[in-house]
Amino acid sequence: MADRKFKKSWIALLAAAALTAGALAPSASSPTVTEAIVYGVPIDREQLVAPLIEAYGLNMLMQLIQLQAARHDAQMAKIAVTAQDISAERAILMKGLAADADPKDYDQLLTQLLQQQGISHAQFDIVVETNAILRKMAEPLCAGKISDANVKQAFDLQYGAKVQIRDIKVNRLLDAQQARQMLARGVLFEQVAQQLSVDPQTRALGGLWPPFSDASSEVSDAIKEQAFALKEGDISDVISTDNVYHVIKVEKKFDPAFAKFDEPTKVYLRKQLEEKLLQGEIKYLRANLAREVIQPGVLDIKDPQLKAQFDARLAESQRQAKENEKASQEQMLRHLIPSSQPTTHP
Repeated sequence: MADRKFKKSWIALLAAAALTAGALAPSASSPTVTEAIVYGVPIDREQLVAPLIEAYGLNMLMQLIQLQAARHDAQMAKIAVTAQDISAERAILMKGLAADADPKDYDQLLTQLLQQQGISHAQFDIVVETNAILRKMAEPLCAGKISDANVKQAFDLQYGAKVQIRDIKVNRLLDAQQARQMLARGVLFEQVAQQLSVDPQTRALGGLWPPFSDASSEVSDAIKEQAFALKEGDISDVISTDNVYHVIKVEKKFDPAFAKFDEPTKVYLRKQLEEKLLQGEIKYLRANLAREVIQPGVLDIKDPQLKAQFDARLAESQRQAKENEKASQEQMLRHLIPSSQPTTHP
């Protein structure tokens, strides 16, 4: 579980935990500090710090920059974060890492997890404080936004009847009709999906979708109507949704789970929805911190090596963002302009 929760960028940062803002770039006038002596030959602090900066310095620096930016924004919003807030955030993080653990065992468990990942307690504390600040900023933005209707929908999603389908998604009606013809000739649905479907997420799986309920907002009404009306093994007619076409097969149906929509269940679901909404807002605020610090006059990295590393990472991030934007535009154009390529018949 810890491997999924801790970011890979933290791995092996233990050695960099001792770096401080003052130690990142020792001045030429600073006295030489001997850290160790091997066979009579001294190893001074500058020899130690230089490789640490090169290997791990930027990751540690970015954690500290994010924390300082969060503190600044909270101060500007007149939001105070107390030691109790930080302690509560620590408990929330530990609950997420080890849901079944006794809170009395959190300290020992955390030490074990950090040792496994090569992360220091100091680094973990930076993350905890940053999260606590962002949570405190996000809470007023999310207050009162979970309605009774949202809770009922969550109940239906979690406990209601579900259906699992296979889907052949194509861009043209002609391709959907071809899929129906192949199925009528006895070609397996999975094979037709792998050959014709344009959905990259499900094509390799033979068009298989995760189960969904009738309350799902991520599935079109047209597909839900067909999926719940058909029996297991049935294949639909051509379904048109958002300028694309589908042919679906009902793979399996699941009966509703036994659960009551009582007050304890409502409270439980509301807390789940509130935390999910909070996490979404925290994610937005965290991304906003990254945008803020690259604005002119905000961030000034003095160490030349760290500055070069930061500029290289920023340039790579901007390059990837442009590529993603281009891919999104191309995908939108493919939906707006039907393909003119001839259909390949088997």
